[in-house]
Amino acid sequence: MTVSRVLRDKGYVSKNVTEKVLKAAEEIGYVRNNLAGSFAEQSTNLIGVVIPSLSNSVFTEVLSGFEDVIHESSLQIAISVSHYDQQREFNLVKDMLAWRPAGIVLTGMEHDERTRNLLKQNNVNTIELIDVDGQPISKCVGLSHRSAAEAMASHLIENGHTRFGYVGSALQVDERAKKRKIAFEQKLADNGLKIERTALSPEPSSMLLGRQLTAEILQDNCQPIALYYSNDDMAAGGLLHCTSQGISIPKDVAIASFNGLEFLDAMPMRITTFKSPRYEIGQIAGRYMLGEIDDRITQLSGELLIGDTT
Repeated sequence: MTVSRVLRDKGYVSKNVTEKVLKAAEEIGYVRNNLAGSFAEQSTNLIGVVIPSLSNSVFTEVLSGFEDVIHESSLQIAISVSHYDQQREFNLVKDMLAWRPAGIVLTGMEHDERTRNLLKQNNVNTIELIDVDGQPISKCVGLSHRSAAEAMASHLIENGHTRFGYVGSALQVDERAKKRKIAFEQKLADNGLKIERTALSPEPSSMLLGRQLTAEILQDNCQPIALYYSNDDMAAGGLLHCTSQGISIPKDVAIASFNGLEFLDAMPMRITTFKSPRYEIGQIAGRYMLGEIDDRITQLSGELLIGDTT
């Protein structure tokens, strides 16, 4: 019983006895079997986290905020990657539930209906991240991607732009980018305007892809035009294409995007973007998981960062 108290860090044990137990455990290479404990407690201290990508810094910043909040608790994060595939996400969630996690964290609000039902039926503490435009399974924290796109459209219109283009990637799987495009188009339509040119690719976003698609959309000298990009990576590539071709920004081509990533500070011009509160989203998700917040939805505002490109 004394050894159990020491290894579980529960209950009082004198410092001298604690040191002896820990020393003995180290000498024999003992590692606590959490699965055995989970049979008695019906849950583990694991938090199953499913993100769409490991290469996108957006998700690593969110996870950083989440971990900074929970790191002093007994909770531990187990990360899986869905690659924006709802079937894969369902399989990952099903596997995670077999380990009786203390909670599940998902990205976005669009999931396979089987995933939603599975989480509800198992009554597991579920947090959805980054988006609030939809109906959460349980609780969610994020920003409105529709409002972010509307704010950018309003800014461009107020700056006198009347011709618009859109450059995006992976809209067939990136639901949040798709929401922004639709909201941007609707805001233009409300003002009697429209997207005249579109360059899309099914490939993941990158600066190289943004540069290639910008060259495509401008190939027959269609300036002046304001280009709205699915994210900062793509917009940065667009800026590099324009500067390499001697295109005047923002006189001939205006550039606007979404995310507000730090690497933009190293670009030759400050790109106008909408900054998402990624770290703060992770922090609030951590507080949700610790039971410190009861609200079903926490909506953060984000910030329109007006640069040199609009």
